[in-house]
Amino acid sequence: MVGGAGGLSVAGLDLKVIDQSRYPRGCVPIAQAHIDARGPEDLAHRLDHALSFAPGERRGVFQVGAEELLFDGAGASHISMEDFVIAVADELETPQYSRQRYTVGY
Repeated sequence: MVGGAGGLSVAGLDLKVIDQSRYPRGCVPIAQAHIDARGPEDLAHRLDHALSFAPGERRGVFQVGAEELLFDGAGASHISMEDFVIAVADELETPQYSRQRYTVGY
């Protein structure tokens, strides 16, 4: 299952991304649906992505994390669709997060 970043925790804060005041209110229903779909059992692995997810350059290098939103050295949370696809393919080929939630970003 692939979902947005709304359900991820924000390091150093007792908040999820969706709970931040700057989170776009128009995105709340879909983000909440992704959170709700996870369910209490969460038997399938789930991949979440960074705040900014758009077409771009394939770098081939990115971070993989667990429950917290990832940021690059400049403080931005983003991943290109091209590298996101590589992250999904990597997990399919060599599972590292079976039945666990994980996230990717630069």
